[in-house]
Amino acid sequence: MEKCNQVVDGDEDAELYGPPQYSPSRIAPDAEIPVVEDRHEEENPGIDTERQNEPEKICEPSKPNGLVEASAETRIQALKAKIKELESRQNSAAEAKCLICLGPHISPAVSIQCWHVYCEVCWLQSLKAKKICPQCNAITSAHHLRRIYM
Repeated sequence: MEKCNQVVDGDEDAELYGPPQYSPSRIAPDAEIPVVEDRHEEENPGIDTERQNEPEKICEPSKPNGLVEASAETRIQALKAKIKELESRQNSAAEAKCLICLGPHISPAVSIQCWHVYCEVCWLQSLKAKKICPQCNAITSAHHLRRIYM
């Protein structure tokens, strides 16, 4: 019986998924990874202003037990505002979000080891700290990252 030597050098990844798009120098301790601050405010500047533009609630005369009696018009306005809020939550939940920064994916990248997707910056910062996927702890390096378009 002959023994066969197997060569395990990782070249099959390059054959299947193309050449590496990130190098280990991108996650070196002295490498500068641009950090995007307050992405939610830049992308959605009107979110906080919507609440400021809502009409102020008018206090209705209160009942003897301390409860406020709302008119039909006030109830309708409150229900419409609640519907808008729920619709915006539902629409925003449908968008894919990065589980590291909890924002929408900016320059999404995927690891060919575990197929988890995060922002490029989030992936690189995570790999700078530990060489594993933050979600499943699969051993991952910068060579395993590929850019994707969503």
